[in-house]
Amino acid sequence: MEKSCSFIEKALRYAERHAHFRLCLVAGAALLGWTGDWHWIPELFSHAFFQYALLSAALTLLLFFRRPGYWRWIALAATLAIWAPILPSWLPAGGIQDKPQGRLTLLQFNVFCYALPYNATPVTEWISQRAREIDVVLLLEADTAFSASIQTLAREFPYRIERLSDDSPWGIALLSRYPFSEAHAVDLLDLDDLVMLDARITTPSGPVRVVGIHPPNPISAGSTNLRDEFMDKLADYLNRDTRHPTVVFGDFNSTIWSPKLREFLSKTGLRDAQRGHGMLSTWPAPLAHYADFLGVPIDMTLVSPGLSVEDRRAGPALGSDHLPVITRVAY
Repeated sequence: MEKSCSFIEKALRYAERHAHFRLCLVAGAALLGWTGDWHWIPELFSHAFFQYALLSAALTLLLFFRRPGYWRWIALAATLAIWAPILPSWLPAGGIQDKPQGRLTLLQFNVFCYALPYNATPVTEWISQRAREIDVVLLLEADTAFSASIQTLAREFPYRIERLSDDSPWGIALLSRYPFSEAHAVDLLDLDDLVMLDARITTPSGPVRVVGIHPPNPISAGSTNLRDEFMDKLADYLNRDTRHPTVVFGDFNSTIWSPKLREFLSKTGLRDAQRGHGMLSTWPAPLAHYADFLGVPIDMTLVSPGLSVEDRRAGPALGSDHLPVITRVAY
């Protein structure tokens, strides 16, 4: 018992050594991310805010109980500031106040076929097993070889629009159990292979607009500029028609804490469907599958005013580097 206590004491002493310096590093990374709209590299820091919040909380507890003095108050102030963007994920969100007329359940999944071909059967089987609860399916990074697997879902989801690709990671397919009154593949950037899908779905309770997107990765200055241009044009495109309840979902290659996404939400009036449902990390799947603090929430769903989100959860790891996500909205 004494040895155990001695080990814990040594571990605490080791952890508190330079704890204030480590806290400064965490706070600096968070500040870079929060103000990262001036350059693409600082903006990358914005996607790990959940990890910053957890680290800062642990360091603050250590300083508060192990290091008397002004550092404990500096640590507390820094931690509260870092947690401010995180807390809305647990706070109640807006939406319809009366009894909803209808519900729509959407599944989104970046299947990662282009970069890492794998057997699609587990994916389609998993979707088929949940077909009774799912109304709309969005598949991303699907190549033409995945088309046969999509065909197996035709009985449950007879309506679809797709643009599959073998020479780019931008293959995309939208499947629905309800008919489309309109459905378009829209090329916002005039790049031919990078399109989004815009569909008006005729549900028993009225039309719902569903938009599936997959903007470029922010892994370089050039691709970040493309992503930003995509989001700017998407905001203008969405604002031209706001007649119907709208869901925008997909692999955003961004998180809700990105300055660019905050700007997009401000322009469109959409809100994060994850709000009020806690944290839901989806990438990388091998880590996010075990704990949310090991991943980042880049597979997002945004909803327009008048839509409420009743449920949102991740599915299992199915071979992709992303987790599938199921979201149920009411309108």
